[in-house]
Order: sequence, then structure tokens, then C-alpha cells
Amino acid sequence: MNIMKKTVKNFAAATALAAAVTTGVAVNQTEAQADSLTPLSASQAAPVQTVESTQATVNQASDAVVNTQATLTSAQSDYAQAASDYATQAAVVANASAAVANQASAVAAMQSAAATTSANRAALNEALRQQAGIVAATQAALTVKEAAANTAQAQLNTAQAATQTAQAQVATASDNVAKLQAALNDPALAAAQAKLTATTQAQTTAAATLANAQTDLAHANAAVADAQSDVQAATQTVKTTTAAQQAAQTAQRQAAATVKTAQAQLNAAQVAYHQAQTAVAKAQAVDNANQIVLPKGYAQALKDFMAGKLSAQQVQVIALAGNGNWDSVKVNKFVHNTADQATVIDNVFNMSVATRTELTKWTANLLNQIRRAMGTTPLVVSEGSVAYAQAVAAQYDADGFNNYAEPGHDTHALYKIGDQFNTFWEEDESINIVWNQMARNNLPGWQTVKTSVTLDAIKENIYKGLVGMLFNDLDSNWGHSESLTGLINAKLITGDHQQALGVSVGHDGWLHFNLGTTTVYGKTNVLGQKLLDLTVTGHATAAQLAALQALQANLATAKANYQTAQTKLTQATAQVKATQVQAVQQALQTARANLSQAQAKVKVAQAAVKTAQAQLAQAKAAVQAAQAKVDQLLAGHATQAAALQAAQAALAQAQANLATKQAAQAKAQAKFNASQAAVKTAQAAVSAAQTKLAALKTSLASQQGVPVDLTVAQADLAVAEQKLATATAQLQLLKAAVDTKAAVVDQAQAAALAATAKLAKAQTKLMNVKAQVEEPAAQPIVITVAPGKTALLMLKAVAEQPAPALPATLPALATVAKTVAPVVTPVAPVVIPMTTAAAQAIVEAAVAPVAAISQVQPAVTHATTAVQDTVAPVVQAATANVKDKVSEVAATTATAPQTHANTQAGLLASLGLLLTTVLAGAGLTIKRH
Repeated sequence: MNIMKKTVKNFAAATALAAAVTTGVAVNQTEAQADSLTPLSASQAAPVQTVESTQATVNQASDAVVNTQATLTSAQSDYAQAASDYATQAAVVANASAAVANQASAVAAMQSAAATTSANRAALNEALRQQAGIVAATQAALTVKEAAANTAQAQLNTAQAATQTAQAQVATASDNVAKLQAALNDPALAAAQAKLTATTQAQTTAAATLANAQTDLAHANAAVADAQSDVQAATQTVKTTTAAQQAAQTAQRQAAATVKTAQAQLNAAQVAYHQAQTAVAKAQAVDNANQIVLPKGYAQALKDFMAGKLSAQQVQVIALAGNGNWDSVKVNKFVHNTADQATVIDNVFNMSVATRTELTKWTANLLNQIRRAMGTTPLVVSEGSVAYAQAVAAQYDADGFNNYAEPGHDTHALYKIGDQFNTFWEEDESINIVWNQMARNNLPGWQTVKTSVTLDAIKENIYKGLVGMLFNDLDSNWGHSESLTGLINAKLITGDHQQALGVSVGHDGWLHFNLGTTTVYGKTNVLGQKLLDLTVTGHATAAQLAALQALQANLATAKANYQTAQTKLTQATAQVKATQVQAVQQALQTARANLSQAQAKVKVAQAAVKTAQAQLAQAKAAVQAAQAKVDQLLAGHATQAAALQAAQAALAQAQANLATKQAAQAKAQAKFNASQAAVKTAQAAVSAAQTKLAALKTSLASQQGVPVDLTVAQADLAVAEQKLATATAQLQLLKAAVDTKAAVVDQAQAAALAATAKLAKAQTKLMNVKAQVEEPAAQPIVITVAPGKTALLMLKAVAEQPAPALPATLPALATVAKTVAPVVTPVAPVVIPMTTAAAQAIVEAAVAPVAAISQVQPAVTHATTAVQDTVAPVVQAATANVKDKVSEVAATTATAPQTHANTQAGLLASLGLLLTTVLAGAGLTIKRH
């Protein structure tokens, strides 16, 4: 059950001052209105100054007001421009800050890529070093084989020259033998010599065949050696390439594992982030469920009530929307929050700043629904407004103010804390009676009670308290409703219409809803600084949103890690593809096949050599037999035979020499051919090694761009940081300019207020002078009523009170109030000159018994009728119509001067009390000077 704070209005006796209270709402507007009651002495009543000179003073003061207002307008314009420049520069700073963040992210990504590229370059450099060694080795082998080829070429040339010489010698010897044989002309000898020649030729042929076979064997052996060298080189290449591929594959597997891990982390981060998003969305949906719906016509009814067009009872009918009584209101029901129900506040009388801030924002959102419907200024919440409400509750506790035991508000606390925070304030209160039974029973020690409740329970009581003060406020004459809906603040003549809300709990268990303006005479106070975002984020604002933000950052990191891992995997895969193990293995197989073929050819050549050796041995035996036959036949031809034999011997020697030379030439030719083949093989090996070396260099060169790009990105980051620093410095300069302009505005505003006060004083003086000139014999009392929209409300509040509710001496005052109300306007001050006699008559009529009222009723009626036309005629009408009554008073007191003086002083005090009571009855505090 919720109880709303109600304050009983009490019109005091003649010696007391009426309290400044609007039913149910404590209002501080002493700075907004000021009334003065100034009795003039006899010397002051005399015309000491001409109307013309006083008018000139008024004109000068009016000109000063115009000038200071123009200065204020110019200063405000300069301030607005400075503030606009500051806001523009703040946007520039924000953009520069975002650019720095983006560039820093790019640099970080490039640094990661550079680290990966550095590892790749290290691997490529190692492969390049090894391949360079292979190139050097193959180049050295080529050099050796080229030198051997050159030597073989020289040897072949020498052998060819020797063969040509031997062929010439054989030709000469053959001619000699032919000539000698012709001389002998012996058929048998000729046949024997022919056979010798044939067998000798066969021997020569067999020797040449043997030489060729031996040459082929030497060539085959050289080919085997080259093939073995190629196999060794290819084997080494396979080992090097295989190692490089294994390293690349290991890097690829590691990169793939990293990608898999990063993918899993990314998936988990995405799931966690989406879950947190869903939780926040659910919390928001639940908190958004609580709304307060206005009954149809309620907003206009409340405004019409304040304007005096509807009665409080008529508003009650509309507010309850025909439900009959408060307990049966069905439209506005609190929606519970599971998360709030699970959140336990250990001590409701000592809540944390975060909890009080959440409650204040939650309440502001509820009330802003109402204020938007009413067309009044929505509430804001700031760190200052939360602290302000807590300070009020703490001062209540410090004053020992128990709302259960004492009616009204703790005005000492409200004025003290309001002054500390420099704000125009309003306060509404409600309570759940179960929170502090000791305070409810006003038992000693109630200030030490500790009560644990759930956050949901606190919000439910806030909700029910607001609904009660909005729609069931008849007992408080709708004061709570007018305050919470912003209608009271809307009439504040200073123009300070922005209010900040603070919610707190006093130790007696009462909920405090403290409303304070964020400005005073247009100057921002602490309540208007550090405004908080009122976006509804659900109960777990601190926990869920912090977790959501952390998970979002974790998701971004997981995405970046995944992209980095994927890049490394791509690079590692490319490196694996770059190491062609299959190609070098194929080259090794080819080299081994070539070696097998060369070894087979060696075997064939060796067999051919054996065959040629056998054939040569047979040819030699045939030559020996033929030579023996020739020798036998030549025995009978001693001289000729000797010459022929010598010639044949020379021919045989020449042929043998030719065979030797031919064999040497064939061997040299074979060696030369083998050397040429070896050179070609070595050149192919050098070319292949150089090709791979070039490929490795190209791959390494492709990795060289990353450091350059990183350097450029780092330079761009430095430029962005410099731009941010420059923009920030400019922003600081603009902030200083804004502060300077604000100070100028304050000075101009103070000058304008001073000029306005001076003008009001001059105008009052002019009115006094004119009054003295027009009625020099009277001693007037000047009543100055400062402008204020609430003046109408004050007088109307009195006028609308039923007669039984007023003291016995005041029923007639209602008629005066109803008449004066339309005259007192918020446009300009109203100065009512009134003679002492008239004032005495009016006051005496107000404070006299009911029986005496009838004696001066015609005079009062005449005076109030005159007020409807102008204010000034009140003086003359009151003076004329109460003259007899004043005479009676003067006659009564003439015999007792001291009694007369006391009576006059009492009348003056009573007149002040009368006016104070009229104004205070509507909620305005009168500030006396």
C-alpha cells in the first residue's frame, strides 16, 4: 500500500506568517517573486523631487535596460557561435581519433603480416643459400669438364695430324713394294705377297676395329662417370628440396591448425556475443513493458484545474476514468522483471550510486512518457541530480525528520541542499509502509534499521507511488500531479524550465522524488552537467552491457586472429607448392636411368673390345704365315727379294704405325666426344641450378614489399596522430573561447538584471512622487507586487476555497481575491499606492469579527469593483468609502496617543499579514526587504 505525502494548509493568526506550500508540493520560488510593503514617513511623503526629474531618471534607467539587454543579446550570440565552433571542432577531433584508431589497426595487421613474411624470407634465404652452393658446385664441375674438353680437342688434333702423316708413309711404302714386286714378276711370289698384303690389311682393319672398340669403351666409361655425377647431384637436390618441402608442410600444418583453432574461437565468440545480445534485448523488452497510460482527457483536465476552469472533484472523476474508486484502477499495472526479482539490495537505505542511478533513469523514463503527453519539458538525469536527491535524503536523516511523525516536508533540508546545489526545487514523496515499521511507529532507533529488498520491489513501489500521485491526488489538491507532470515548473517566470530528477530513499522508508532546475536565471548548475543517457538498457546495465562490450571486442579480436591465421595458411600453402619435390625426384630417376644405360653400353663396349682383340690376334697369325711364304719364295731372289722384303717391312711398319695412329686418333676422338657430352650435361645442370636459384630470388623479392608498406602505414599513423593532436589543441582553444564568452554573458546578464532593478526602483520612486503630487495630504503605503505567473494561481486558490474552510475573518476576502486576480498580471510590476487611512480600514475590516464585517461591506464591495477597471482608482475609492470608518478609529484613539500609535502599528502589520496570507494561500512565499 502506498501513502502519498500530504501537507495541511493552515491560515495562521494575525501574528503568524502563512507557510509557502502548494498542497502536497514544497515549492521554492523566492528568487522568482518579491513583494515589498514600505510605509512612507511624513518627510518622504512631501514632494522633494519634481515629477519631471524623476521621469528623467526613469528614462535614463530605461535606456540603460535597453543598452544592457542589447549587450546581453550580443554576448549570447557570441557565446552561441563559440559553442557551435566548439561542437564542430569536437566532431573533427572525433573523426581524427577514429582515423588514428583505424590506421593503428592497419599498422598492427601489417606488423603481423611482416612477422609472417620475415619467417618466410628466412626460409627462402636458407634455400637460396643452399641452391647457390649447388650452382657453384655445378659451375665448378662445368669448368673442369670444359678444360678436359679443350685438352681432348688438342689431343684429337694432334692424333689426326699423326694419322695423316702415317697414311702418307703407308702410301709411299706401298708404291715401293708394288714396284719391287713388278720387277720380280713371280706369280707365286705375287700370290704370296698378295696374300701377305691381304692379311696385313686384315690385321690393320682388326687393329682399327680394336681401337674403335676401345674408344667406345672409354666413351661408355666416361658416360657412366658423368651419369654417376648426375645421380649424386640429383640425390642431393632431392634431399634439399625434400627438407624444404617438409619444413613448408610443417608450417602449413601448423597454420592449418592455427586456422582451425582461430575458427573455433571465432565461432565461440560469435555464439557468446549473440547470446549476450539476446539477453540484453530481453532485458530491454521487459523494462520497456512498464508504461503509465493517461486516462482520456486527463491532461487537459489538469491544465483546466490550474486555470480555475474545473474543480478538484471534477479532475478526480476524469483521473479515475470511471473506475469508481482508487483500488479498482485497472489500466496501469506494474510488469515484473525476472532479473530484477533476482537482484537483492542488501540495505534499501544505503543503496549504491549505480543502483540509485538506475532507479532514477527508470523513473525518469516513466515520467517523461507523461510529460510528453502533457506537452511539458521532459526530465533529464545527471550525476549531479542523483547526488542531489541522496543529499536531501541524508539531510532528512540528519535532521531526524520522520515523515510518519511530522507532517509536511523537511523545509530546512530542502532549502539547505537546494542552496548548496543552486537550484529551484520541488519534491514529491511516497512510501511502502513495510520497509521500516519502527519509523512508522515512531520508535527510538528507527534510523538504524536495515532492510533487504529486491530491485523489482523497489521499482514496483516507485511505479505505484507515481500512479497514485498522478491519478489519486484529490486529498493534496492535485499538487503532486502538477509537480510530476511539469505544470508547476512550466509557469516559472525565470525561464528555467529544464528539470533534472533524482530518486532516493530516506531511512524512514519514504521515497524522495527530487526535481531541480538545471539552470538558475539561465546559468547552468551542477544538475545540468554530466547528463546521462536515458536509453532503456534493462536491469543488467552494468553487467550485461559490460559483458556485451567485452564480447564484442573479443569477437573483433577473434576475427582478426582468424584472418591473420588464414593469411599465414595461404602463404604456407604457396610455399609448399613452390617446393617441387616430384620434379627433382623425376630428375633423379632420369639420372639413374641414364646411369643404367651408360653401364649397359660399357658392357657392350667391353664385349666388342674382346672380340676385336681376338680378331686382331687371328689377323696377326695370318700375316705371319703369309710373311713366311713370301720369305720362302724370295729366297731365290736375294737382291730383289731383300729390297722387296725391306720395302714390305717398311710398308708393314708404316701400316702398323698408321694403325697405331688411327687407334690413337679414334681414342682421342672418343675422348673428345665424351668430353663434349660431359660439357653439355654440366651445362644443363648449371642451367637447372641457375633457374631454381632465380625462382628462389623471385620468391624472396616478392616478400620484400611488406616492410615498405609497413613503413608507409606507420608514417600515415604518425600523420594521423599529428592531425589528432592539432585538432585537440584547437578544441582546447575553442573551449577556452567558450568559457570566456560564457563569462561575458554572465557579466552582461548581471548588468541587465542590475539595470532592470534600477529601473524598477526608479519607476517606484516616480509613482511615489506622482502620488505625493496628486494627494499631498495623504501618507501612502506603497505595495509592490513583482511579476509572476503564479499570482493568478495564488489569488484563485483563495477564491476557490469553500467558506467553511477559511477562518471566520476571511470569507469576505474571497470576493476581493476574485476581483484582484485578473488585474495582477505577469507582464510588469504592479504598484498600488494606498493611504494609511484606506489601509487601516481594509485591514480592520479583514481582522474584525464577523459581525463587524457587515458595517464595512459596502466599502469593500465598492473598492473591489473599482479594482476591475484600474489599479490606481483603488486608492481613491477605498479612501472615499471608508472615510467614516477611519474617523471612528481616529476618534477612538485620539484620547490615548500611545494606544493610537500601537493600533496604527498593528494595522500596518495586519495589512502585511493580509497580503501575505492572500498570496501564500496559493503557494507563494513572500520575501520581505
